[in-house]
Parts: sequence; C-alpha cells; structure tokens
Amino acid sequence: MVSYPRSVSLPNSNPNPNPNPTTHEKSHHVRSTSLPCRSHPIISQLHHHVHSLQTWFSKPSEPTTSAWLSQGLTSLKSLHHSLDDLLHLPRFDDLLSKRKSSGWVHNLLEDLLLFIDAYGTFRSSLMSLKELHSSAQAAMRRRDEAKLGFYVKSRKKTEREVLKLLPVLRSIRRRALNAVVASDVGEVLREVVVVTVDVSVLVFEGIVTSSSLMGLKARFGLGLCDKREIREVREVAAEDLRGVVKKMEGDVMRRVLERLVVLEDCMGELERVSEGVFRGLINTRVSLLNVL
Repeated sequence: MVSYPRSVSLPNSNPNPNPNPTTHEKSHHVRSTSLPCRSHPIISQLHHHVHSLQTWFSKPSEPTTSAWLSQGLTSLKSLHHSLDDLLHLPRFDDLLSKRKSSGWVHNLLEDLLLFIDAYGTFRSSLMSLKELHSSAQAAMRRRDEAKLGFYVKSRKKTEREVLKLLPVLRSIRRRALNAVVASDVGEVLREVVVVTVDVSVLVFEGIVTSSSLMGLKARFGLGLCDKREIREVREVAAEDLRGVVKKMEGDVMRRVLERLVVLEDCMGELERVSEGVFRGLINTRVSLLNVL
C-alpha cells in the first residue's frame, strides 16, 4: 500500500493533475480529516488548557482564596468548550464508532454524566451556603444564639453533602487512568477527565471547613488535599459566633459580620462561575450523543 505524507490532506496538495482522484485517494483524504493528530489546533489547544490547569493546581495562591478557585473553574470551563469544539470536527463520528465496542465512548458518557450530577449538587450547596451566611448575619444582629446554632449545624450538613461527591470523583479518575488508549484523541480525552477530577476535588474541598474534612478522613480514610479550605471559609469557621454574641463586643461583632458578608459574596461568585462549568459539561455530553 502506498504511504502518503500528512500534507495530502491539505487543499490543492494532490500532485495528480487528474481532476477526478481515485477512490483510494478520496478515502485517504477523508480519513485524515476524521482522525485529528496531536498537531491539530484543537488537540494542541486542549493540551494547553490541561497544562495550564495542572500549573494552577500545583501552584496555589497563598493563602488560597475564592478568587483563586474561581480562576480554576473559569479555566475548566474553557477546557470543556475546547472539548466541545473537538466533538464538532468533521467526521468525528467515524472515530467514535470505532471505539463503541470497547466501551470507550460509554465510559466517557458516564463520566460526563457523573460530572454533571456532581456540579449540580455543588451549585445547590453553594446556594444553600450563601443563604445560610446571610441568615447568620441577621442572627448576629439580633443576637439570636439559637439561630446561630442552627446556622452552624446546617452549614456542616451542607458541607457533608459536598464531601460525598469526592469518592465519586476519585472513582472517575481511577477508571480514566486504567483505560487503554491508542490514539492522540484518546490520550487527550483521558487528560481532560483526570484534570477535571483534580480541579473539582480541590474546589469542592475549598469551600468546606477543616473540621468537616477531618471528619470525612477519619470516617473513610481518604487522602485529602493539603490546601483545604479557602481563607474566607477559614476565617468564619475560626469564630465562636455564639460566644461573640454573649460577650457583646462591638468591634468583634463588626469583624465577624464583615467576614460573613464576604463569605456570602464568595459563595455567590463561585456559584456563578460553577454554572459555566455545569453548562459546559451538559453541552459536551449532548454533542457526544449527537455524533453517535
């Protein structure tokens, strides 16, 4: 069989002057457009996004803040937009159809669904936390110790719901790392899945207090991220809200109220940014289903 260089897939690069190329030449041209290689612009873009997120993950801000988490989520959204672009390449369905029997496509669809469910729960938790931080401010102003006790209890319950997502995410990562890939596309898709898990775990842990994280570690023996909660969460968690109300110290009250306001705003901003990731994941899964 004659081996053609990659340049034959470029326009007007066929040296044959015959305006009607042979059937063999036609099929070779179509195949090269349906199997993007590592040098393809979208593949290169995906690798760039993955590398950027790995750098973000390995070099956190000091201290870690909600703004840093938002930056990671924004980059993750861009990554999945590029993945959606890859799925819209001409004849990409040919590539996917060859992987159906091995379960490769099924696993990707399942992973995307699990990510969507996780981010749906995460967004709901952020909205709940935002409301709780707002109610805590009102309770502080009224010096309502009972309401503050309810706030602490409800916050921990919401945090536990977020922490339940971590074992699911880690199972996605293990499956991706154990998958056998034999193409540039398969390799970059695995990288996308793995880095999505890594970023998501860090972000989810970031909004949870250390006490809740340690409780999860003690219960399930999980290895947790050293960075843990962001500064805004840590500052509020360090305050004894009911103790502050009892002491009636005006300066301390103002400080705690300011921190609660900041934390409420942080939860709102993270919810807004995570919605972009959530919708991007949905669009990617819909695009994948459309080419099957």
